[in-house]
Amino acid sequence: MSETNTNRIPRIKWTEIAALGFVLLLAAAVAAFSIGFEVFGMPKNFWRFLLAGIFCMIIFILYLIFALPGRDGKTRIAPTPENLFLAVSLATGLFYAVLLPFLRAPDELGHFYRALAILRGDLLSYPDGVSDLPALVLSEIMTSPRLEGVLQGTGWSLSDAQILPIDNVNMCLYLPLSYLLQVVFMGITGLFTDKVIFLVYCTRFLCGLACTGIVYHAIRRIPVGKWYLMALALMPINMQERFSLAVDNITFAVAVLLVAECLALRYEYLREGRTVTRGRLIELYVTLIFLASCKVVYFLLVLLVLLIPRDAFGSPKRAAFHKMMTIAMTSGISLSWLAFASTYLSSTRAGGNAGEKVIYAITHPLQYILLLIRTEWSWILEGNFLTQTVGRNLASLDLVIAPYWIVMFYVLLVLAFVADFLVLRNRDRKAGIELLGVSMLIAVAVLSSLYVQWTQGAPSEILEVDGIQGRYYSPILPVAVCGLLLFVGRKPRGTAEEAAPSRMAFYPAAALLALHISILEAYFQYGCGW
Repeated sequence: MSETNTNRIPRIKWTEIAALGFVLLLAAAVAAFSIGFEVFGMPKNFWRFLLAGIFCMIIFILYLIFALPGRDGKTRIAPTPENLFLAVSLATGLFYAVLLPFLRAPDELGHFYRALAILRGDLLSYPDGVSDLPALVLSEIMTSPRLEGVLQGTGWSLSDAQILPIDNVNMCLYLPLSYLLQVVFMGITGLFTDKVIFLVYCTRFLCGLACTGIVYHAIRRIPVGKWYLMALALMPINMQERFSLAVDNITFAVAVLLVAECLALRYEYLREGRTVTRGRLIELYVTLIFLASCKVVYFLLVLLVLLIPRDAFGSPKRAAFHKMMTIAMTSGISLSWLAFASTYLSSTRAGGNAGEKVIYAITHPLQYILLLIRTEWSWILEGNFLTQTVGRNLASLDLVIAPYWIVMFYVLLVLAFVADFLVLRNRDRKAGIELLGVSMLIAVAVLSSLYVQWTQGAPSEILEVDGIQGRYYSPILPVAVCGLLLFVGRKPRGTAEEAAPSRMAFYPAAALLALHISILEAYFQYGCGW
């Protein structure tokens, strides 16, 4: 019997060739639809063709790294969810940071002013939410978001601007700690220049890199729902917010990190008998401190620490101490800041009668619950949940996404969920019920905050809650999906285990990358972007 030649390059299956061809055709189709088939207008569309070509080249390079087998039959880098997430994020992050309109991410202008105020030492603002800040000529840039309009502002600096009172009351509801990334990176950039353009774009990109690192760590650690979390984090609205000045970037990153940490600690003990180390405890406490400093409604995620088994802490007494401490600390920080920031509510859109609304909700619980159900049901029936979770139907905050590409994004999300279900070897219904319960509780808290702060009118006359947006649900979708996976797991015993990733896993991630071409090219060309 002849010896097998171990140096022979493994044969690539026809299914892999077909998948690569599909992804490249998808990239070409996206580019064609975005360009509008104006093939013969080369001087006008040259840069858009160049951008599409760059992305096709990136896809092929990633194919060589993640899908092409070497002589040993292995790829250069394992196509795991965290590695694919990192690759796609790095490939598109710089383009999102630079091509998206200047200070046009959700509430980005307000977050810029708030970070600037904290950087100048104004941590708390005045009771009415007004701070003395440089009155920048941002309106001229905002009304002319094309490249030439933005470049005209490269000479504008903070030192030349007149100091005037700026009303930024909505951002005053955020704890100053939640702006840590923006303040640090803006401060570092400010050591070299005080030009507004460079402050914004450098801070955008650096914040995006930092939050990408946090989400990468979360995907790597979470034992359930890795593929779904990867796909969700690569949705356009999450990419846009991650590479912006909005605090939503750190909110999403810290929320998914907490979910991953609690589930990892649970299954590390159930699977291997590993107890919680001092380093992991410190990481848990730091994560909760940052969670408490973000939007108040998400502090309820602290209840996930109850998923960690008592014996994982070494003893029931230590478990009771740390669980009580984490819940008390997170609740104390969030609710104390809420009590302090309530002084700003009277200056918000509909916070003048916040007290009346709270009293009405307490004294009329049935009517209030029906109000929330009616709002949520109407919002879902109108298709806003599906479109806004991607980045459409957000009025002036819309991302430029064609309807047929929205369908493709959700196809990839469903495929990610199915992949997670197929590799899961656990039916942990207790954990599943708690995760689903916490996600529903936070959904109610999100609606309640919009009811108090954003919905105008007398409490008894309000028919629906105003201001609801799909991006508010991004931090809790991984919680709900992990809960659903654990509740319907295929086997009644065992622990959560992930199978080794196949090379075929590269192609859905590459399809996601191809779909981002349509968004970035639109911002590259049209008046809503450059």
